[in-house]
Amino acid sequence: MNLPDSKPQDFRPPDSSFYLMVESSPNAVLLVNREGRIGYANRQSELLFGYASAELIGQSIEMLMPEHFRKNHAVYLNRFMQKPTLRPMGAGRVLSGLRKDGSEFPTEIGLNSIELTDGMWVLVTMVDVTEREQAGDRFRQVVHSSPNAIVLVNRCGKIVLVNQQTCALFGYEEKEMLGQPLDILLPERFRSQHAKFKSSFFADPQTRFMGVGRDLVGLHKEGKEIPIEIGLNPMQTSGELMVLASIVDITKRHKQEELRAEKEAAEAANKAKSEQLAIASHDLKNPLAAITGLSEILLQMKKATPSASTQDIEFLQNIYDASRHMSEMVKGILANEDWGQQGFALNKENVDLSALCNDLVRFNEPVAQRKDIHLLSNIAPDIALCGDKTRLYEAFDNYINNAIKYSPSGKTVTVTLTRLPDKGQIEFGVRDQGPGLTDDDKTQIFGKYKKLSAKPTGDEFSTGLGLSIVKTFVELHNGSVGCDSTYGQGAYFWARLPTVE
Repeated sequence: MNLPDSKPQDFRPPDSSFYLMVESSPNAVLLVNREGRIGYANRQSELLFGYASAELIGQSIEMLMPEHFRKNHAVYLNRFMQKPTLRPMGAGRVLSGLRKDGSEFPTEIGLNSIELTDGMWVLVTMVDVTEREQAGDRFRQVVHSSPNAIVLVNRCGKIVLVNQQTCALFGYEEKEMLGQPLDILLPERFRSQHAKFKSSFFADPQTRFMGVGRDLVGLHKEGKEIPIEIGLNPMQTSGELMVLASIVDITKRHKQEELRAEKEAAEAANKAKSEQLAIASHDLKNPLAAITGLSEILLQMKKATPSASTQDIEFLQNIYDASRHMSEMVKGILANEDWGQQGFALNKENVDLSALCNDLVRFNEPVAQRKDIHLLSNIAPDIALCGDKTRLYEAFDNYINNAIKYSPSGKTVTVTLTRLPDKGQIEFGVRDQGPGLTDDDKTQIFGKYKKLSAKPTGDEFSTGLGLSIVKTFVELHNGSVGCDSTYGQGAYFWARLPTVE
């Protein structure tokens, strides 16, 4: 067939219905012969490429292609002519077009052979897909910038698209995942189940949000398993139904849940232990009181008997000391359990802390004198806070009693109450000249049932509960406790509390 020398509309008569239909098509339509020469171009072709129809007729179709697409075009055209097959729009024929002004644009191409009187021709249908490509680019940008791993999977279960977060989560490069079955990201034991789930999803595609029973396990490239949460969303792309999976690594959440479970278990165990101690202590309280009372009476009677042996008196003294020690321990356990059951409720009021500390020094003076301890004080005036007066009294009294209990005769115990500069806090402290604390003492001194390495200097007993009670009461007032000590050089126990604004 020779290309027409006349205008393109003469290729089909003006009154031809076919001609009118093609001219009014919203897509560019070109008719190309075996040599790749343009025999016809409709109005939309002129608008798309910027050429008049007369400029296109007789020219090679390659003039509408960027240079880098022209090299193999003759081969493709010849192959198509030898075995012409319908290639509809959207069947993977997205190329680039070249306008008269030199600008390029993405175009989707459909091909169909058409037999005319003078031979076979190719009907080329073209559409500008710039907007669609831009929308696709925006979609890819959104996917790649997502903080979650995103995987697009087709109906066959093959991976079509992944973002960088997916690569980071599973350890693969993007090219290693594309085209692979999604199963590579799942442990072996879940793969058969996943095949059934995939079929079920595509049979009834619907959005499945994060956290709705989709906690699974992913498989890292190195073989380690990752706890994950998955959200699914069906989407149509290029006429094909796919599923967009959003994947979140929930390793941290699992660890937090495990830690919370461990903490709850430990708290339950401690509670059960405290309850058992309280029950045992209640059962021991009355018998111990009887033993203590009877042993004291017998001891006094023995001491008053001239013929009593030293050994008998020593045995009775040991019984009396041991029962009194146990009675004090039981009393402390019961008091601690009682406070625990009450939740350490505070009866808050405005407390004159300066007056409270002066009273504590005055009431402990006789105790110190009996041990030949010099009890000194440096109490700043007009210090007040909002708190429970009784609990504060018990806490501070415990500090003073401990200092006296562990100080040798002739030494000094100093009680202080001061304002801390620029902290909105006050500090109550007790400094002694006792044995001080070892490194082991410092790590556990405020724990329950923890005792100092040193022994009291008199006949007092320690339950190991006193300082833990101090800590509890001070912390309930939003304060803190601590101790500064060097072994062999005494200790300074302090409590810091916020003042009344």
